[in-house]
Parts: sequence; structure tokens; C-alpha cells
Amino acid sequence: MAKVNLIESPYSLLQLKGIGPKKIEVLQQLNIHTVEDLVLYLPTRYEDNTVIDLNQAEDQSNVTIEGQVYTAPVVAFFGRNKSKLTVHLMVNNIAVKCIFFNQPYLKKKIELNQTITVKGKWNRVKQEITGNRVFFNSQGTQTQENADVQLEPVYRIKEGIKQKQIRDQIRQALNDVTIHEWLTDELREKYKLETLDFTLNTLHHPKSKEDLLRARRTYAFTELFLFELRMQWLNRLEKSSDEAIEIDYDLDQVKSFIDRLPFELTEAQKSSVNEIFRDLKAPIRMHRLLQGDVGSGKTVVAAICMYALKTAGYQSALMVPTEILAEQHAESLMALFGDSMNVALLTGSVKGKKR
Repeated sequence: MAKVNLIESPYSLLQLKGIGPKKIEVLQQLNIHTVEDLVLYLPTRYEDNTVIDLNQAEDQSNVTIEGQVYTAPVVAFFGRNKSKLTVHLMVNNIAVKCIFFNQPYLKKKIELNQTITVKGKWNRVKQEITGNRVFFNSQGTQTQENADVQLEPVYRIKEGIKQKQIRDQIRQALNDVTIHEWLTDELREKYKLETLDFTLNTLHHPKSKEDLLRARRTYAFTELFLFELRMQWLNRLEKSSDEAIEIDYDLDQVKSFIDRLPFELTEAQKSSVNEIFRDLKAPIRMHRLLQGDVGSGKTVVAAICMYALKTAGYQSALMVPTEILAEQHAESLMALFGDSMNVALLTGSVKGKKR
């Protein structure tokens, strides 16, 4: 199956603004080799920049507040190259002291009567916030993203690239790439899915939590659907090119073995055995996953299939992850088979000739 090209770009990574040979090396460490890889490099989480009501804010919690500057910022220097900037905001009639460490340049950015948004840790007792980021409205000069961005994507990055850089580069790529829709309108409507264009743009720049939820759901569907398509393609390819041995088991002997079991098989066990037996008779290799809760009888189903192979003159191997489990299964199989079938236990502890 050829690679499904959902995204088409008119240029390479090097043609994106802000990306040079050194940035390319960093991006390659993140497994980003093409513009398509960049667009599909999704955030690991999102920071919520939604402005909060301070009356509901918990002490020592990370909050985002918006207020009007009513004192000029003051910077105090201490230690070696360390600074503390203090400014006061009026936030819904609450006087809040804002402190920024080692960001003296903000003194030239913050002005009296200006409305700013601050993100940081809230101290309810002192009515004080230790800010780590500040946003300005559209009239401000701050170069960071606008405070209107409530859900801010956070990416896994390495030294040599910053969050803002990868956000800007992804935004630039999204503006120029062609995103191919692969689901029909009928399918999207049936499963309540969004377009791939909306999905990718929202995953990188969500406008609301509701939009993000819809985008995540659509992208999860896309991944699973494409995975299932690939599995079906591989299955068909194997069926057309790979022959397997048809197991000519003795059904009468198998039925006799089942009748000798000290319990009745459940309907689910009977159905599983019948499906596996049909595969054993087929001229193609079997791929099956038997799923069931602990104690549901998966081992018995395996034992019946092993017995069927024995009647056809073949051997079987039951593999388990630990030695203790191997010993337990060996005891169970010996009890089930009795004298009708030889059971040998092979573990890492078995050495020399005995092995």
C-alpha cells in the first residue's frame, strides 16, 4: 500500500522562514524531515490561558488574569544579573501586585492605564502574582502571541528550537500547504467528523475547548481508519502471495476430546474454536487474537486447537512470558490431555541434554 499523502507542500523545510541548516538538524532529531512531517507534528499538551475570576482562584495555583496598570513598573537589581520588576494591576476592583523576575525589559513595554494579561502563580494571602508571561492587547508591542489565544499548544522540542519558533513555522506551513480531504461528506456527516483542514488547524491553534475536542476525535478516527485500511491491505497481500499448510485434523477425535472435558464449553468458547478450526483448514496463514477476561477460558480454547494439530500429526507450542506461568500452564495442559498427548516444559532453566 502506497503512503497516503494527506498533505501536499509546494516547498521544502529549508524554504520556510526562520529555518536554516542548523534548524534542519534539530527538526530531524524530532523526526521532522518534510513540511508534511511538520504539519503532522502535534502538540503534546495545551496551556490554558483563559482569564480567571480571582475570587475563584485557588491559592498557589497557576492562573491567567487581566487588568489595568495603575502604577508605573519599578525594577530592582540584585545579585549577579538578577532583577525584580514590580507593577500593580486593578483586576475587577481587586488590587494585585505583579512580580516578574529577570525580565527587566518589560519596564519599557508596560505603560500606565494599559490593559495587560499576566500568567503566573497566584498568592491569595498577599494578593500577589509571580508572573512568568505577559500578553498585551492588539495595540501593544509585545512580540509574543496575543492574549486572545486561550489554549496554547506545547510541543516536544529539543535544544536549538523554541516553542514560539515551532508554532510560527507550523502556522506558516499550514497557510501554504494543500490538505486533501479523504472522507466523503456522507461519512463525515454520519460519524460527526470535521474536515481534515479544520482538524489540523484546530489541533495546532484551537479557538475553544469544544473545537479541540472535535478535532481530536476526528484525528483519532483518521489514524485508526488508515491503520485498519493498511491492515486489510496487508492481509489481502499475504493471502494472495503466501500459501500455508492446510491442517487436516480428525474432527471425530477432537469432538471426543471435548466430550471428555470435565465442564461444558461456553457459547463464546465454541464460537472461537469453530472460527479457528475454519482457519486451520484454509490454505492461508492464520492471524488471530483471542481476547477474554482472566478466567474466561482462553487456555482451554488453545488446548483444543493444540489437540486438533496433534490428530493431524503436528506439534504445538504454547508460549507465555514468565517461567512461573509456563509451569502453571504445563500442569493445566497435562491435566486436560492426560495420556492422550505428551506435554514437555521448556524454560530458561532447562539446560544441557534435557533441553
